Amino acid sequence: MQAISRTGLNSSGTTATLAHDLGDDIESATLGTDAEGYDHHYWLGADCVVVYDSEGVDHVEHLDGRVLDDWVSYVAQERGWDTIGQLADLLVEADRRRKGGL
Repeated sequence: MQAISRTGLNSSGTTATLAHDLGDDIESATLGTDAEGYDHHYWLGADCVVVYDSEGVDHVEHLDGRVLDDWVSYVAQERGWDTIGQLADLLVEADRRRKGGL
């Protein structure tokens, strides 16, 4: 018998595997909006974060092999996060695995 968590999802490990695979399959996703109102979006193919303001692209940060978590931590320290994207945690974890951080 499989246990069902409070979320109603099986705790058999299948959910964790699906989340792991989803993170690996994300090509681009919103990391979140910082406290100054800028949206941060990660693009896997370019290994970069594009920062948007209300008029368009404000900044492009090429990670050049650095882990995405470094950018997320930098923004948290310098500006703070107002909201975090729904897939941001999965994206950060998958990026660490790809770059050998886990």
